[in-house]
Amino acid sequence: LNHVLLFTFYFAYLVLGASIFYILEHDSSDHFRDQWRQKVKEQRDGFVMSELLPDIFNNSRFLVFIHDKKSQYFINILQDKLATYEQRLKIRPPMPYLEWTFANSFLYCWSTITTIGHGYIYPVTDRGRVASIIYSLFGIPFTIVVIKDLAYLIAKLLNYPGVVLGYCWHMFRYCTLRPVNELYLRRKCDDAKKLNINPDYRIQSIRRLLNIPAVVAIFALIGWLSAGSFLMVVYEEHMSASVAFYYLFNTLATT
Repeated sequence: LNHVLLFTFYFAYLVLGASIFYILEHDSSDHFRDQWRQKVKEQRDGFVMSELLPDIFNNSRFLVFIHDKKSQYFINILQDKLATYEQRLKIRPPMPYLEWTFANSFLYCWSTITTIGHGYIYPVTDRGRVASIIYSLFGIPFTIVVIKDLAYLIAKLLNYPGVVLGYCWHMFRYCTLRPVNELYLRRKCDDAKKLNINPDYRIQSIRRLLNIPAVVAIFALIGWLSAGSFLMVVYEEHMSASVAFYYLFNTLATT
């Protein structure tokens, strides 16, 4: 129950942060983006009117006479072609790559308090930056607590293969051991009591819990990265498997 409550509060903290940043940044981000697009359009129109058209109509190689309607039609064609070319170049505003939707706000909160910070989205207003600092001051320690609790659960899960292998080994040793003298066995037990040896194979401490075989941990990490890479390749068609694996590795390493 404690684990469920912790994860529930953590998710609620993310939702609360996403709501706050969506309210603070959505309108401002859209306004700045629209301003940039309008400025680009004005510069494009100015380029067509002041540079392209004079070079075309004043050049003796183009002996053309165009009345007003055809001139406007010609201007529209040039503007459309330039706009299409700009889209091919993927010219983007000096702003976050992603727009401030609620889902992207949730992504920003997640990347902020986990210290991943891919940089695809960030606040563009002063109030958003201040809120981001305050949100991180509480969110990063909260994330550390959640990661510690999650690591305990994962270690407990991954410890089971080691325990099973240990039981199998003891059963194998029990089946292959030679019979011993009862007096010899009693002497060994007395020596163990004198040395305060208390063999207990139950999980009673974190140290025992984290005693995971290296092979199990390595294969678990590789399997996790491989599964994530597969999903990335499926949902991101432009991404190759090697790039997806590298991206996920950097994400897990918080680099």
